[in-house]
Amino acid sequence: EGDAVSFDQVSILTPDLSKLMVDNLTIDVKAGEGLLIRGADGSGKSALMRSLAGIWTSGSGVITRPPAADMLSVGQSFYIARSTLREALGGNNTPGGTHWARYHQILSHVQLPDLVERAGGLDTPQNWRTLLSLSEQQKLNIARAIYLQPKWIIMDEATSALDGETEKLYCQMLKDHGITIISTSRSSNLSYPHEHQLNLSVHGCWEFIPAQTVTKTA
Repeated sequence: EGDAVSFDQVSILTPDLSKLMVDNLTIDVKAGEGLLIRGADGSGKSALMRSLAGIWTSGSGVITRPPAADMLSVGQSFYIARSTLREALGGNNTPGGTHWARYHQILSHVQLPDLVERAGGLDTPQNWRTLLSLSEQQKLNIARAIYLQPKWIIMDEATSALDGETEKLYCQMLKDHGITIISTSRSSNLSYPHEHQLNLSVHGCWEFIPAQTVTKTA
């Protein structure tokens, strides 16, 4: 554990050790900087994220990351299958525990202003993968992050169902709340507000593009 994310000569294999996904990766990402990971399907993006999360351990090298309590990991769909809206947002499931105004403000910011009504209130259990479209599930993930305000968020294709402008808007929203973003994306123009880029390709090859050479678009 540390106060930043770093990969020191990290090579990642599939769990059955049959394929090299990332070869000898050495990069550092400090708090507040952010990292965008790009690559075709099968290039190792998810393998890298799973290794960072501690799910995959097949390989070699040293990964340093912040304490688990400072990190939130989200994927393509909302990972809490059945819960109340209060729980889904990360709040204490005690009615009245958090003032409604904060929930309303956050949901409005992520373009889900009617979700409380659709969910039958804050305290009615729902299956979010049934109730919400994929893009709405991804917006709910963003709302959860804004509510919990972790120091770091790990996003594996977590904005894949959103258009490019909305994707950039939500990433900037997270950054404005002081959250450092490490994400994978299929978008070809999502550089801002990420400071660094890591391009992955076949056979474990990679290219790191540091902040000063990343072109930012408004």
